[in-house]
Amino acid sequence: MTVEGVTVSRNSDREQVQEILDELGADVDLEEDIRSGVEGLDEFDDSELAGVDVSSTEVSIVKEYDPEVSSESPGDYTREFLLDSGSRVTVTIKKRPECPNCGYIPLQDDEPVSLTGECTECGTRVCPSCRNNCAACGTILCSGCTMGHGSVNETYCPICRQDVQDEVEHERELDKREQRRLERQDRVEQELNIRSQSHSEEMDRVDRALEERENRRSHELSKENKELERRRQEHSERMDKLEHQLDEWKRKREDERKSLDAEHDRAMEMFEAQLKEWRTKKEMERQLDQDSHQEDMDKLDKMVKLAEMINSAEDTEGIRDRLTAADRDPFPEMGNQFSGMDLGDGSNTDDEEGYSYDEVFE
Repeated sequence: MTVEGVTVSRNSDREQVQEILDELGADVDLEEDIRSGVEGLDEFDDSELAGVDVSSTEVSIVKEYDPEVSSESPGDYTREFLLDSGSRVTVTIKKRPECPNCGYIPLQDDEPVSLTGECTECGTRVCPSCRNNCAACGTILCSGCTMGHGSVNETYCPICRQDVQDEVEHERELDKREQRRLERQDRVEQELNIRSQSHSEEMDRVDRALEERENRRSHELSKENKELERRRQEHSERMDKLEHQLDEWKRKREDERKSLDAEHDRAMEMFEAQLKEWRTKKEMERQLDQDSHQEDMDKLDKMVKLAEMINSAEDTEGIRDRLTAADRDPFPEMGNQFSGMDLGDGSNTDDEEGYSYDEVFE
């Protein structure tokens, strides 16, 4: 039982109020319960109670309500009393059952005034505080008969628990697999991140190595270009020098050629002069030879004529013998008119003006 809204004057007769409460069956001691339960004390003036100090306080008193007693029923009952001193007492009695399962009394405004039902398993009456409903079929269960199962420990009755156990176990298995998959995925992602980081570091090292290599190669190319430029300059200078030397050599050769041509021209002129002189000399010699030959021919003609004259006078053989004998004449001082003639035996010699015998008789 709950008593609320006890409003009394400080100067009122507490004994009279206590009697009223006792008549109502409220187990209230004004000296202890009201004072100990005072939450606030408000003073106010009442036009009907002028000159009287009035204070009000509220106190809640819980008394067990037995639902087995048919004469009592849960609900709210309000009584008002006027005391001899003029004070007004308002008593509100709330009858509520006490839950036999957990001892809870529903006093809140949004709670039902009676118990909510009985457990389908053991028949125990339950209140909103200890009441559970099967998540599958909605059956009312007390806390002692509740069987939790599932990923969030839902409430099931024994009948529905077996029905959903396989599904819940399957869901749990799926959850475990999903969890393992997520863990494996996390590990793979971590490994990928590590590999990616390692790959990134490796790529950074490769990039740095390539950059260093490119820098070294660029430096080497710069040195090579400088060396090539130096060699090209030296080659250009050497070629210029060679061209200058070649020009000098060509000029010198041209001078030598001109000198040789001049000498050749002079030599040719001298040769032509000598050749002309030689030809003139040869022409003169030939002319002299022709003149000499003509004289010889004239002499020969004379001798031929002489021989013809002799041939006609004597026998040729006899003349030969006589001539041979004349050549063997031991008296050379007498002379030989046929001396110097070649008689065919090789005994005579030719001189500038003599002729052989064979020549004569040919």
